[in-house]
Amino acid sequence: MLKTCFEIFEKREIIETYLRRQNGPLSSYSFVSIFAWSEFFKFDFELIDDCLCVFAENELGAFMFLPPLGENIGAPVIGKCFERMAQVNGTSNVARIENAGRRHLHHFSSDKFSLYKKHYEFLYYKDDIAGLSGSKYKTKRSGYNNFVKNNDFRFVAFDASLRNDCLELYDRWALGRKSGSGQEAGDQMLDECREVNRLLLDNSEDLGLIARVVLIDGKVSAYTFGFEVTDQVFCVFSEIVDLDVKGLSVFIFNEFCKDRDLKQYKFINVMDDFELENIGRTKMSFNPAVLLDSYSISLK
Repeated sequence: MLKTCFEIFEKREIIETYLRRQNGPLSSYSFVSIFAWSEFFKFDFELIDDCLCVFAENELGAFMFLPPLGENIGAPVIGKCFERMAQVNGTSNVARIENAGRRHLHHFSSDKFSLYKKHYEFLYYKDDIAGLSGSKYKTKRSGYNNFVKNNDFRFVAFDASLRNDCLELYDRWALGRKSGSGQEAGDQMLDECREVNRLLLDNSEDLGLIARVVLIDGKVSAYTFGFEVTDQVFCVFSEIVDLDVKGLSVFIFNEFCKDRDLKQYKFINVMDDFELENIGRTKMSFNPAVLLDSYSISLK
């Protein structure tokens, strides 16, 4: 893995300045999302035609982590970005622009570019999850009540003393999520996300993450953390639970959405499903308000 993560902190101010101007709900449009993958990719940030261009590179080659960030997105800057990637990649075909939203698509003509629709991200009304009201949440309320009735629990703020126990829980959770999935890409993502969770938990204070833990009988049984994407959208980057405890996933999601530190936000983005059907079913069962499209774009 590439150890460039702390160099990114030096560029945080300019990165966040350009990201704020985007004001979009996709989880990738956050400094935290870039930092999260900085042990897997070498990131370079270049100003091209007054647009901040975020390039990521590993042993396979270079691609753009996001579309160009700025007011002057168009054919000239996009062309220069692909030329820059071609200089690194040579004959390799990995050059692409990741995490483009619907609003970016008009910049990419169908005669020149290929669009791949990725798994969508799930966006909820925060108050829906905090309230669990109505018939559509009847099963969730039952799960919540069952958990509260049958467990001696505490919902607490994360601190560094809980770090190792949280990562041990992640390992057990990932093993349960992988069981019989037969989806190698999703399984690999779970392995990579373990290291991402470690990096973010280790730097949670500097990153300004909001993180919470559920203790059952004094032991870590669930944790969750996230960050602001816009002034109305909060991203739950990770929610890891003991899969053997009934109602725990409902409980921690509900309590997190009721947390006073999330009071200002209208929407909750829980990202995608790692291309794993069991995670997708769980996220769909909470009745998302919007399914956010995200695209990968390459030259034809």
